[in-house]
Amino acid sequence: MRTLLCLGVLVGTALVHVPAKAQLTPLDVATERLDATQRAADQLSRIVATQLDTARRFQRTRPARCLDQVLSQVNAIRRQVTFRLNRLPTEGPAEVHHHGRIAETLRERVSTLRSDARVCVGGTAHRLGTSGTVVQVVVEDDVPDDDPTAISRRS
Repeated sequence: MRTLLCLGVLVGTALVHVPAKAQLTPLDVATERLDATQRAADQLSRIVATQLDTARRFQRTRPARCLDQVLSQVNAIRRQVTFRLNRLPTEGPAEVHHHGRIAETLRERVSTLRSDARVCVGGTAHRLGTSGTVVQVVVEDDVPDDDPTAISRRS
């Protein structure tokens, strides 16, 4: 049995030391999460606005209405994130942690809205549950074909 121990990375003839990642404060974590959510929402807003403009130009009313609703929701998220980023430096530790958790929820919502926008333009959602629930019912051969909701006349 051989044990391999690697303490650094050898580049040429020099040993390069990679320091461990510094411990992030809750404020740093919340700021990073809100910034990431803001970037994702900004990107989606640009994409949906372009798709909405195209749908309007080609007079596709159903996709245009759908995309307009998605864009409104994305822009609401953008406003929420901006509001939270502005308040973050003045908040206490519990509120900072809360903002970080809210950022994750908003980022998930941006992801959902991305799928919704795909559906608006006729694509597939690429996420579970968007296209509806599929129910497969197996009925045995010996089950009668009678309608159970019909009033019985056999009395």
